[in-house]
Formats: sequence, C-alpha cells, structure tokens
Amino acid sequence: MRLLRKKEAQARLGVGKTHFYDTYIKTGRLRLVPISERIECVVEEDVDAVIAEKIAASETAAPSSRIPQARDSTSGRFVESSRKSTKEIRT
Repeated sequence: MRLLRKKEAQARLGVGKTHFYDTYIKTGRLRLVPISERIECVVEEDVDAVIAEKIAASETAAPSSRIPQARDSTSGRFVESSRKSTKEIRT
C-alpha cells in the first residue's frame, strides 16, 4: 500500500484543492490518512479506483451531439455551421 500526498492525488485526478475536497473527501470517495500532525495522505489504490470509475463512466456515456459553430463576421455571434471546410465555402 502506497500513500500519496494530497497534492499528488490532486494532480493525478486533474483537479484543484477545492474540487478535490468537495468532490472526493467530503463525499467519502477518498479518505485522508493522517501521517503526522500536519501531513495527510490518500491511499494510492483508492485514487486509482476513482480514476478507473471515471474512465468507465466516460466509455459508457453517449457521444456528444454538439453542433459545430462558427462566428458570424458581421454580428460576432455564434451561428450553426455545416461541416464544410473553409476551402469548400470560398469556392
């Protein structure tokens, strides 16, 4: 069993301090293990399990149905665009 410092765990999860506490510590998905009076760590296997959950969730999620957008040159607003390249539009 290997212990990760909080900053290491945050870096591996790709989140900041606030999101780390709100999403993982307060909800009980990860628990802090006190090492000394000032140092708390997280079990590496728990962090790996959370990462595996995130990967599994992303693989089962439906693909995004985002419509490509482009800026209108006159108004500056986003408008729906076709998937044509700029070369096809100019000809």
